[in-house]
Amino acid sequence: MGVKTILSVDGKVPDHETAARYGIRYVHVPIQYSGITEEETLKIAKTFRELEGPFFTHCFHGKHRGPAGAMVGRLVLDGVEREEAIAEMRQYCGTSKKYEGLYRVIAA
Repeated sequence: MGVKTILSVDGKVPDHETAARYGIRYVHVPIQYSGITEEETLKIAKTFRELEGPFFTHCFHGKHRGPAGAMVGRLVLDGVEREEAIAEMRQYCGTSKKYEGLYRVIAA
């Protein structure tokens, strides 16, 4: 699929060695369902700004933290409006409304 960088926002430690064997960079910035800290947001934004794409953003379920991390990339790389990023989280990813902290980070 041409992925060059995987951003894992899951708590599980990623398999860097296997990814490297396939020429893929693996970045691990674990975040919580309650939201993304400023430091974590900066690390995620730096990943999108400085590393080679295409990117794949990963979390355990693929519905909540992963999409929030990916939306940081949409804001940084694509310049989408925050409202559009939030709508994408809801419509395409199925991010639960109960994770208000994830939405709050993208909104702010």
